[in-house]
Amino acid sequence: MKTSRPSPSRLILAASGAALCVFTVLLPVRAPAQLYVLENNATARRVGTYGATTGVPINPNLITGLAAPQGMVISGNNLFVANRGTLTVPEYDATTGALISSSFVGGQGTMNGIGLFAGRLFVEKSNGAVVGEYDAMTGAAATPASFNGAFGIRGLAFTGTTVFMAGSAGSSVLAADFITGVTMNANFITGLSSPWGLAISGNTLFVSNSGSGIVGTYNATTGAPLLPNLITGLSAPHGLLLDGNDLYVANFGSGIVGEYNATTGAPINASLITGLNGPEALAIVVPEPCSAVLLLGGGALLALRRRS
Repeated sequence: MKTSRPSPSRLILAASGAALCVFTVLLPVRAPAQLYVLENNATARRVGTYGATTGVPINPNLITGLAAPQGMVISGNNLFVANRGTLTVPEYDATTGALISSSFVGGQGTMNGIGLFAGRLFVEKSNGAVVGEYDAMTGAAATPASFNGAFGIRGLAFTGTTVFMAGSAGSSVLAADFITGVTMNANFITGLSSPWGLAISGNTLFVSNSGSGIVGTYNATTGAPLLPNLITGLSAPHGLLLDGNDLYVANFGSGIVGEYNATTGAPINASLITGLNGPEALAIVVPEPCSAVLLLGGGALLALRRRS
């Protein structure tokens, strides 16, 4: 007689008299994601952490005492800040906020934009029109050591060997090959209003217009507009951050970080984090899952299998 076998993903509890049986099951548990917010205002030049879903403060003063910070990136557990006031890139422990190096990269020109990709740090230098390229582990100059960029670089985004740069002092986004240092298109996207933050997902490039309060999307291959008015009515939007289909926007003018649907632009929580002082840049850390112990006990347990 053919019998059906129980699915290996089922949980079966069967009676077994009065014997006490205890089963220990390890279940993966993921800690909530944390948003890192860089504030750049006379009253608050710091990096703080907040719940990425709730916006609840975790440690608003993780790193303090910064000097006109313009940008921030995280690599592993290392956090780097473009510190315009000291013309350096200090390195911090992303968990504790402890200073690791006061000048991981130093001696630069303006220190506005900073990016991280393929194990390299990209930092604006030489009065805003040149990008320096460094090894993200050692701080040593990479190859090429520098290449031409947009004037007043704020946001950087990467795909393949292409780096996109938003020139906040102008109205365009520049595209360059960061391996060869060759500028591919100095006017990849034009007609913008003080472009500031950049983010990329697949073949879609997101651009924040600080001057007009708009976030728009563009084809990352051609620069053609997709939804140039994806989100409107913002207050000097600066940094952008994509996490899946969630788009976070740092509203520098209103002191708010908002969360939006990256496809439709619909607000998920337009006031996710409030009461900030000049939110400039954003980063996110999603902790690795850990194992939690679940104890199942009682005199009625005989067999345990996973249940879908």
